[in-house]
Amino acid sequence: MNQACNYDSPYEIGRFLRKEWLKENNSRIHANAFMPPEKIGSRLEVSCFEVQMLDHAQILDLADKNDPPILPNNRPPVGYGVIPEAEFSKTACNLDFDNTPPRHVNIKGWENFPNKEDKQLQASILAEAASQHIFLRPYP
Repeated sequence: MNQACNYDSPYEIGRFLRKEWLKENNSRIHANAFMPPEKIGSRLEVSCFEVQMLDHAQILDLADKNDPPILPNNRPPVGYGVIPEAEFSKTACNLDFDNTPPRHVNIKGWENFPNKEDKQLQASILAEAASQHIFLRPYP
């Protein structure tokens, strides 16, 4: 695993959200938000960003000003969920801080789970943690 950037610890990982990943009046994040792609030949990782030391607008700028912009379902993300560092110790997943683009990090380790149910359990742990830190995009 690559080292994290030299930001204040503990670090926080943000996952940009699509509308269908939110449930219960936008108060909870569905586990599917953290499931790796199921396509044959695709890498088993979930793309996220380090978001500590950034305010709400700066975090949304990571999606909007990325080249190309991060567009879940070809639309701007509806918001993001944040997972504090300590929550990753509750899963068998690990983090790869590749910083391409800047602050980018992948959640990896999914290949260690033999079936979809095992992956879903790990994703549920992450979704539960992120559900406590949901920040929605303000729309006019």
